[in-house]
Amino acid sequence: MQRIATGSYQNLLVAPEQLFPEDGHIPRLALQLKDLKFAKRVDFFFVDEAHFIVITGEAQTGGKLPFRAAYGYFATGL
Repeated sequence: MQRIATGSYQNLLVAPEQLFPEDGHIPRLALQLKDLKFAKRVDFFFVDEAHFIVITGEAQTGGKLPFRAAYGYFATGL
């Protein structure tokens, strides 16, 4: 995380759970993104398994919770 925080990498491959708070937990990367200086150094986020955004990020039929809710948060933006 230290090398990411100091700007050693401009492209990051991340799981969506690293970008959004959930159940009161705020991941370190999500906190780091609040630092405008850091956020400007990141050129791209590549989201692992992005093809799951719709099918796993939304509530399922019958009121079941999403399999991986963080994928659904992309609809609100970063």
